[in-house]
Amino acid sequence: LQDCTTEGNGADGLRVFGAGAQARAIRLTTRRNGGMGLFIEDGARMDCELAEVIENVVNGVAVILSETGGTTARLSCKGGRIADNGVIFEGSTRRATGSDGIGIFVGPTDPANAPANPGPGTVELNGVQVQGNQGYGIALFDRFKQCTLAGCKLTSNGKAGLLAFGNTECTLTVDQCEVSRNGGDGLILAGEGFQPVVTGSQIASNASFGIAILERAEPQLSGNPFSGNVVGEIDKAEAGPGTKIQ
Repeated sequence: LQDCTTEGNGADGLRVFGAGAQARAIRLTTRRNGGMGLFIEDGARMDCELAEVIENVVNGVAVILSETGGTTARLSCKGGRIADNGVIFEGSTRRATGSDGIGIFVGPTDPANAPANPGPGTVELNGVQVQGNQGYGIALFDRFKQCTLAGCKLTSNGKAGLLAFGNTECTLTVDQCEVSRNGGDGLILAGEGFQPVVTGSQIASNASFGIAILERAEPQLSGNPFSGNVVGEIDKAEAGPGTKIQ
């Protein structure tokens, strides 16, 4: 897809599903759809350049992990915006939907009742703005395989900029990003044995902590300037023994 728009549909703007399915979009706009802006499911792959995923009713992007362990759902985005999702328009009036309103959701359909062995998911974002979503900017739930954020901006989301529940099999890298002005913590990193890496990122003016470390996660943090976070820089009361802060 090139220079295409999907707007105002009753369900998802664009859905890619099934092991082996692949889609590529350049300058795609998916806006004001009744479900997700983009829905990647069950081993499919989606590559985007300069996508605008904005003002969709539920979440901006959903990467749903399969209920079997054999397939990997993949999302790659370069540039573009995932913004202002979780809203509905009535004429020219915009209001929150009451749904999660997450910019990017990665995980099983129901994280509270996840299958025992869901297929993994991977996400790579380069220079993407994730801003103004009603819920979390990005939410990663247990069993995602890999997530890399480079040069991204996670700003002004209603809850945390990024929520990541991981384990020893998950990898997360946040490098040279801005995480600021979010309605909760800047980053929430949770899960025993989970070792996310956060480097060279500006973490500023979030409504709670800059980074909250929960459930004995062991992040590796270096070269991250903190400023103006309301409660404090780092909540490390539940940090695991391998945590490193430089």
